[in-house]
Amino acid sequence: MKDLTGKTGLTAASLYNAYGDKRGLFRAALDRYVSESIGNRIRRCEALPPLEAIHSFFDEILRRSLNDRQHKGCMLVNSALEMAPHDAEFQKIIAGVLTRIEGFFSGASEQVRPTGPLRNHSRLQSSPGTCLAF
Repeated sequence: MKDLTGKTGLTAASLYNAYGDKRGLFRAALDRYVSESIGNRIRRCEALPPLEAIHSFFDEILRRSLNDRQHKGCMLVNSALEMAPHDAEFQKIIAGVLTRIEGFFSGASEQVRPTGPLRNHSRLQSSPGTCLAF
């Protein structure tokens, strides 16, 4: 709270009045992160052809991760690891976001199967026991 009040110029009382408590404030921050970071990424990628959409999704994550000088990581992943195991509300929120991401990938992959470019893409072909490289 000290960092927030110092950076925003708001008092702790104002923040608590607006969000109820630290948990409410964190929930609002996570909701905004999901909407702005993940939601916007999905919307941008859904406008692309399927293979380009999948590539772009991962490319954005990689660029963001490589430029993360403070090594903060992804707020969704951090929340999934730190909060979801101990908090049913956050577990439900995070599961919903992960389902949304899964839906994006399912939709994109369905558009290129079974005879589309994904099947014939040489970079995606692998032998048993190897990982696919995107």
